[in-house]
Parts: sequence; C-alpha cells; structure tokens
Amino acid sequence: MEEDWERPQYEAGGGDASVLFVVFGPKPEPLRVTSLAHRVVPMDLSLELEYQEPQVAAGLLDSPVGATLLQGWEGEEPSVLAADGCMVMRADVPDPKDLRYLRNCVGVVTAILEAGGRAAANLQSLGMFTPEQWRGVIFAPDKPQPRLHVNVFHGEEEARGAPQGAGSKEATVWLHTRGLRAFGRPDVSIRNVPQDAMPAASELCNRLIESQAFGRVIADGPIEGMVARTMGSFEDPDFDNVHIELVWPLTA
Repeated sequence: MEEDWERPQYEAGGGDASVLFVVFGPKPEPLRVTSLAHRVVPMDLSLELEYQEPQVAAGLLDSPVGATLLQGWEGEEPSVLAADGCMVMRADVPDPKDLRYLRNCVGVVTAILEAGGRAAANLQSLGMFTPEQWRGVIFAPDKPQPRLHVNVFHGEEEARGAPQGAGSKEATVWLHTRGLRAFGRPDVSIRNVPQDAMPAASELCNRLIESQAFGRVIADGPIEGMVARTMGSFEDPDFDNVHIELVWPLTA
C-alpha cells in the first residue's frame, strides 16, 4: 500500500539517498517496465541505466568488492555471470521524504532480471542475489524491508585491556553496517563489543537501521550509555558512506 512507503520518522536534513545496483547479464533490448508488473510509479527520480562490457563486469567480480559479494554465493560461476556484461543502475535522491524511489529502483532491477539478468548486486550493502532470491525476498513484499538493503558485518578486534586487577585481556568485536547510504543516512559502527554483548549490540544495530531508514536523524551525543559521533566520508572503503561511531561501554 502507498502509505507503507512513507517515512513516519522523517526529519529534514538527514542527507541524500544514493542507490547503486548492478545486474549481471545481457543488455535488455528493449527493457519493459510497467507499473502493474513492477510497481514503478511516475515520480521525479533521476535514475541512470548504463550497460557495461563483460570485461568491466569481470573486473568488478575480481575486485575486493567482488570478493565480498561472492562470499557464500551459491549461484552461477563468476565467469558465467560476467559473460554478457552488466547493467549499472544509479539513483540519487535529495533528502527523500518517502521511500517510493527505492520501490521504483527495485522494480526496474526486477524487470532487468526478467529480461535475462543472472544476478543482482547491491553495491551499497554488498549483497548479492540470484533472480529467484531477488524476486522472492526483495521484490515480493510490497512494503519496505530496510534490513534487506543493509548488511551488518562483524570482525574481531585487537584485545583491549581488562579492568585493573584482572589477569587477562578480553577479545572484542567490531560491528558495522553498510547500505544506509541508500536511505540518505549514516551507517553505524560499534567498536569494542564483548562477545557476551553481541546480541544486545546486534539488536541496537538493527534498531538504528530501521529508525534511520524510516527517516530518523541521529544527532551526535548520548545514546544508550555511549556517545554518538558522526564521522568519515563517502570515500571510506568500509562504509562507502559517513557513519555514526559508537564505543561499547567498559564494564567492571
């Protein structure tokens, strides 16, 4: 329903949304997109579609970004995916008040896959989908699914010092999101998370993904016993975005 695509927590000044999808496969000739089949509605949206040759598609899959896209991938081999090139889709939306632009982008990707695309990649979140996964998981729900457009990565950090008097150091985890640039919001970084705090930190990540995707602007300052600081740049390879930096509080 149309109201599902509103941003009920919208606050102005959050930033511009930038969507970037790649569909591996031949150039659709012609590309048929309809409002009935693909839920694409007329709107003021600057959407760019560009075909790239096979060597460009192969280069993408052979890059560090491609290595992340292919982690756990169970679809066709990279050489098959890149054999006919790829379609690159970009859309930039100034501080969007609703998420209809994202619905249109998802619909266009769906149409490209129907025309022979072999896989769809979200280059903001570094997620990769077979045509069946895309249609069943991303396109099928006619309402926004922010967590499907944002990935949460985690990795072990160098051990930090335990409280004075303790005899060992505690290994901690860094959680960080990637993909919130598609909603015009900063990604989230939570450092120094103890292993036993992972469920709470993951739940906080998911709440911040949802609230920002639906329009909330998170100001620098106190947040759940931590202090949020917005930092970084769009050139940061870990995020491709600015991000909110949080440090998990030490416990005695």
